[in-house]
Amino acid sequence: DDYARQPFVSPLDVSEIDNVVAKIDQHLEALPAISQVINGDEAKVMDFSSPDAFISSLYPYAKEVEQQTGIDARLMLAQSALETGWGQHQISQPDGSPSFNLFGIKAQQGWDGESAEITTTEYRGGLAMKEQASFRSYDSYGDSFKDYAKFLKGNERYQSALEHLDHPKEFAMALQDSGYATD
Repeated sequence: DDYARQPFVSPLDVSEIDNVVAKIDQHLEALPAISQVINGDEAKVMDFSSPDAFISSLYPYAKEVEQQTGIDARLMLAQSALETGWGQHQISQPDGSPSFNLFGIKAQQGWDGESAEITTTEYRGGLAMKEQASFRSYDSYGDSFKDYAKFLKGNERYQSALEHLDHPKEFAMALQDSGYATD
């Protein structure tokens, strides 16, 4: 609570963010219509070889959750890209299989699903510290998007962010101000 957070967006970066969002919109418009969400072993069919491939692979899941909750698909894709380094640095199970956790949600008290324990960097009092933590593990990337929305909607601390569903930048800033991540 006492960690002095830096703004996610400086006033000088707003025009650049608008340009990036416009590029994402162009890419999304070029995708085929949302079809049936992939079933089965999606880890083998997901392509995270580039940011465009990451977006193309996960967009159907993000769009489905957007339609159910109103949380902007672009925002979810952006946050999952940030949390996983465009899918290149995902949380893995001890056997190397994916946890499908795209949002870095910890397996805290009340979580009764599977989890993956890893060494992570957390910031306490502004200092980076390595510690062991359990993170939620899912059966699919679709489940990760659904649980992200459920997690936000079920936690009082994120209600101020959810008041900005029509404004992704304000949503992101309110999510940060709510303490979503220690960094």
